[in-house]
Amino acid sequence: GLPMGPAWATQRKAVAPLFSRLSVDSFLPAVHAKCAEVCELWRERAAASGGAEQDVHPQLLSWSLDIFGRVACAHDFEALACDRELRANPYAAAAKTILDEVICRAIFGRLAFLQRGRVRVFQRAQQLFRSTAEIILRRADEGSTAPPRVAWRPSWRRSRPVTAVVCHARMWPRR
Repeated sequence: GLPMGPAWATQRKAVAPLFSRLSVDSFLPAVHAKCAEVCELWRERAAASGGAEQDVHPQLLSWSLDIFGRVACAHDFEALACDRELRANPYAAAAKTILDEVICRAIFGRLAFLQRGRVRVFQRAQQLFRSTAEIILRRADEGSTAPPRVAWRPSWRRSRPVTAVVCHARMWPRR
């Protein structure tokens, strides 16, 4: 986040309407639907495993990604649907990569940048969300409701700068 100051105050003022009671109430149906979906998925998995202990972290990551996509971007990342069908989801994989890198940087500080391969995978994960943000913004400008189709390819490079910011995924300056 931003340190308290003029930039923080400006950003807070810009997003404050998103957290009004009326705005939050409009998000609740989407949140409740995803909650019901993840609970049903857990019931199915518990029944299939005979009640054995389950790791719910992957589903919580998919759940939060789907809620963020629906509420903040009017986009369905289909992370829970892919999890239910045991299919890979590039957005869930990229979100996990970003989360792992944030944790790594919190633990290792500046030494985390020495792991070049890990940093490159992190940058590709960020690029997936940047390019999706560009598509979502372009789609909103055109009035289209078709979902963007973006593939996360390891060799993919950023071709042009993002013109508007949907979310700020880059947390540290490049060195």
